[in-house]
Amino acid sequence: MAAEQRNPFFDLAGKAALVVGGGRGIGYAVSERFIDAGARVCIVSQNTDSLAEGLAKLKRSERAADGVAAEITDPAAVASAYEQAKALVGDIDILIVTAGIVGPSAPVWRYDLEIFDRVVAVNLNGTAHWLRAVLPDMCERGRGSIVTFASVAGKEGNPNQSAYCAAKAAVMALTKSVAKEVVGRGVRVNCVAPGIVATEMSLAVPDETRNYILAKVPMGRMGHPAEIAAVVHLLASDEAGFTTGQIYDASGGRATY
Repeated sequence: MAAEQRNPFFDLAGKAALVVGGGRGIGYAVSERFIDAGARVCIVSQNTDSLAEGLAKLKRSERAADGVAAEITDPAAVASAYEQAKALVGDIDILIVTAGIVGPSAPVWRYDLEIFDRVVAVNLNGTAHWLRAVLPDMCERGRGSIVTFASVAGKEGNPNQSAYCAAKAAVMALTKSVAKEVVGRGVRVNCVAPGIVATEMSLAVPDETRNYILAKVPMGRMGHPAEIAAVVHLLASDEAGFTTGQIYDASGGRATY
């Protein structure tokens, strides 16, 4: 009898993936990897220039993706973008929320409160808005995989980044809570907590802050977006079918718990 054929590991053929923040950085690397694994990908960006650049770059590399623009802090805009994405790529099997902002570096007593609220709104509330938009359909169909994004900074705290660290810590708690809410409905929810990664966002951080963070990385270097995308790919795939409610570090050895 011929050996039973099976799909390659981490195969995403036939799946539709929505990558929020997929125009640049880690989100772009995830989009590339998912397309190569056979997924239909729709990227979402709140910045139309970033969206256009990401789609054009994918096209130049002979990868095809769709895209929509949406303000992540506006639940109505998120709900509308979700409907647009479904019209483009079909029912969403995979949701990845990489979008986030660091904000300025300042001690908490000098931190502008409007900016503090914006950092929390993008990183925490934006993630929650996407979960609220996508989960009802996933639960109804009885399948789905979601990967949120936190940061090792949410575990250990970085000085002068109180808003970012607090928001990312909250994303980890949100992920664990939601994972328990949907665990019996065929939907898995996990979180990736990267260390410092060579993206536009990290490179825009003041040298003093970036050097402080980099000095804490045992590997002595920044991560590459593709290295983080590999972890996301595992969690999004059916290979990780027994994994939910977990926080996966990709920090070059920095995380201590």
